[in-house]
Amino acid sequence: MAKEIFMPKLSSTMETGTLLQWFKEEGDPIEVGDPVFEIMTDKINIEVEAYEEGILLKRYYGVDEEVPVNGIVGYIGEKGEEVPEHPGGTPEEPVSELEKETESAVEKRLQQKRIRPPMGRYGLRRLHEKKRKRRERRFTPSREADQTDEFIKKT
Repeated sequence: MAKEIFMPKLSSTMETGTLLQWFKEEGDPIEVGDPVFEIMTDKINIEVEAYEEGILLKRYYGVDEEVPVNGIVGYIGEKGEEVPEHPGGTPEEPVSELEKETESAVEKRLQQKRIRPPMGRYGLRRLHEKKRKRRERRFTPSREADQTDEFIKKT
């Protein structure tokens, strides 16, 4: 079975990579660890190595083309295996019935779910009043003055 060659994500900000050069041609044998192509990101240039062994069956992008992160760059497999003409399969690939049912179920569930305040209608207001009162008790001017005076007396 043919294995995909993906554009690696080399940094947290990387969205695309520019393919600088191919080291292998379609039909060339590839061993694990062989450099397959070189890419340029916004920070570095790096050679991408093969994780599978076999024959380079398909290259989807040419030199100086931008490839999205995790996009399929090519395929490695056995000689004679069939691979899609376009990266990621055919662009007009129909959506399966299961995917349609899953999407509709998720939409229905989101419509049914209501977001309510965690403590009822007036609960949040009461909670904020309690916090405000605690803060006032902690930082009253007379109390701070008393604590400062006690500290000065101790030293």
